[in-house]
Amino acid sequence: MAEEIQDGGWASGAVNQSSAEKPTLLMGVITSCVIVVGAQSLLYHVVVVVVVVVVVVVVVVVVVAVVVVVVVVVVVVVVMVLVVSLLLLFE
Repeated sequence: MAEEIQDGGWASGAVNQSSAEKPTLLMGVITSCVIVVGAQSLLYHVVVVVVVVVVVVVVVVVVVAVVVVVVVVVVVVVVMVLVVSLLLLFE
């Protein structure tokens, strides 16, 4: 009789716990990765991903900066050519 009460209490507690704490998909994936891959290896992969993302962001920022500088130089050269040609035209 006591076992039935304990089992019933455990089952109802498990139901209450699972309905109160619904794990997200991300937490499930992280938990699975930690179990399968191991904590150190997972940390290594996270560091590698962070480094790759930082390198990609830096490369994109540098490329955008170079493109902006080239566009500014081209605009300045075109404006200078137009001004010089107008000065020569009205001279």
